Amino acid sequence: MCLLDVETPPLQLYRTLLSNVHAGGNEVRVEEFPLITDSYTYKGYIALPQTATTTPAPVVLVLPNYAGLKQFDVDQITFLAQLGYVGVACDLYDNIEDYPVSLRNPGPDASKHELRAHIKGAFSIMNTLILRKKYWRYLLSSYLRAARQHPAVHPTHAAAIGYCFGGQGVLEMVRNGDELDGIVSFHGLLQSNPNPNVAKGVALVVDESVVQSVTNNYIVRTRVLIENGDLDDHVSDASIQEFRTEMNANGIDWRFNHHANAPHGFALAPGVWSSRYHEKTDRRSTLAMIALFNELWPDFPPAVVQRNACGTDLLVPVSVPQQQQMPTPTSVPVQLLADAADIVHLLHHRHESVATCESTSGGLVTAALQACAGASRVLRGALPVYTPSAARALLPRAVQQRLGAPADNYASPAAYRRSKQVFVRELCQHVRERFGSSWVIAESGATDTSAFPATLQPIRPFTAVGVQSANASVPGTCVIHDVPELPYATPYKDQRWRHMVQFAGHALAALKHAIISADTVPTPPAKL
Repeated sequence: MCLLDVETPPLQLYRTLLSNVHAGGNEVRVEEFPLITDSYTYKGYIALPQTATTTPAPVVLVLPNYAGLKQFDVDQITFLAQLGYVGVACDLYDNIEDYPVSLRNPGPDASKHELRAHIKGAFSIMNTLILRKKYWRYLLSSYLRAARQHPAVHPTHAAAIGYCFGGQGVLEMVRNGDELDGIVSFHGLLQSNPNPNVAKGVALVVDESVVQSVTNNYIVRTRVLIENGDLDDHVSDASIQEFRTEMNANGIDWRFNHHANAPHGFALAPGVWSSRYHEKTDRRSTLAMIALFNELWPDFPPAVVQRNACGTDLLVPVSVPQQQQMPTPTSVPVQLLADAADIVHLLHHRHESVATCESTSGGLVTAALQACAGASRVLRGALPVYTPSAARALLPRAVQQRLGAPADNYASPAAYRRSKQVFVRELCQHVRERFGSSWVIAESGATDTSAFPATLQPIRPFTAVGVQSANASVPGTCVIHDVPELPYATPYKDQRWRHMVQFAGHALAALKHAIISADTVPTPPAKL
């Protein structure tokens, strides 16, 4: 719960970051999602990933902070849909005269009267819901039931996340026994008690006459993740101990991440009143949420999305002290993972497989695929062929003979480029048959030409990429991609690495395009 200063309006106006949220991941459609009760129709929203039009996806409810549903919460469900999940933003507040929707996120030009009205209206409704726990839980359960009836939603896979008061809400869903696979609380309080002291000069009267008693019905299978700021003065040590005792007594699988130097409100975007945005903690807590969902639903690997609803860059690499840095990169470049995740997802749902054969990309195509959840179901195998000795050791003599004589292949730049196309086509056929895969991707080229003989010096870095399907009606492709040479000032090892990444990117993009373009499902031949 956020103790606000009515004398200090927000420093900036909140602006939707949808353009940033759309960097990577699925295309998204956002629609109204009304919840109709006997007394009121609440105006929620649902965000649908493009993939859910053919394959129902897990649903994630988003419970707003004390202020109620606002644009930030709609942006958050859009981010979740970019990941590949269905997001539902839950409206829990009536649009009443004392607290209209227009007051839910006052801007920097708000008057003191509007700020007081915002605080009094929001916390009055919030405290009433906390006191009327039966109705509060009824609303939350109703949103879950309504979401499950949507055709784009998986019949059993569901989770809920919440901020501040929303964090209290997701814990109430655990206590209520709602059928959730997991919940995530971002700087949420751990117990649900009314609080009349919300701002200096604003006193609230808590009407104890509306208190509703409830019975807890914990479901052990729900996994609980708490993302808490160490500087959050609303979550005391005693509160944490009470939470631990409660969860352990009821057999709940829980995890508590305590973030250093993080205050209450660390995961709210700048411009959301009560935000105390903390970039590092927002990134870490968002990635922890995504990891939990990947653990809960391994058949629905998340897409790679660069920014969340706060605009936080989720792909920033972890810095390594200089004395610990390796001379060469040690992880899969994040720009390759988006296409790789899409490929794994497509192949899994088409019941297909892929094998790889790489030369100058150095195994990056295979590494990117293998880094995605579910890769073991679709990746049949990999064959690295970078040197002549590797070709002699790994390829049958008949294949080697069809690759041509080295003297002929190195006779001219045109002959060398043509030889790479022949190499890739032959490797596609051999590797696909050897591994019995539905698809094969093969790559070979030249990343650094400085050591080439004089006759080949005009050559610039390029890669030949071949894709072949087990289905004879799907034409194979073999395309040469020229890549720009990097400035001479670029360190040698960095130049090679960046070319390798570009080569792998071309290969993954070609494979993804071929799979999407295929009209029929290939039937793999029997493995030799």
